[in-house]
Amino acid sequence: MLCAVPVVSWGDRAFGAITWHGHTYGVVCAPTRRAHEDSLKYVRKGGTVSLFASLAKGSSEMTIDSRVLHYGEIRIVGSSDSRPEHVSKAVKLMSEKKVVLEPIITHRLSLENILEGLGLMKNKQTLKVVVSPRGKDDMYGH
Repeated sequence: MLCAVPVVSWGDRAFGAITWHGHTYGVVCAPTRRAHEDSLKYVRKGGTVSLFASLAKGSSEMTIDSRVLHYGEIRIVGSSDSRPEHVSKAVKLMSEKKVVLEPIITHRLSLENILEGLGLMKNKQTLKVVVSPRGKDDMYGH
């Protein structure tokens, strides 16, 4: 079973603080210390946490409870890239609706408003922005 670790906090705004326990794998896609540190809570004993997002240079240290890591027999691995076959698999999973993305999509914008989306990201006011060349009301059949 795969889960995306959804504990993300930017300022006083939290996104999808859902408790998911017992997953075999957890993927941290948020560049926040809280998401990295809390990720161990979401996998089962013997589970694996993949740190796909990095913390900012100069503030990349985090605190991990060694007892949770040790007695939980949890593995932490890092990954920093994807290959074309990973993108193809992700698109397939999304098209088959095997991955729930709505909790992490905080904004939908048209291509003409891409600068607004970049500003939201720069100011850490969003988690994921979906940009559509056909307009924000014409995304994924919505």
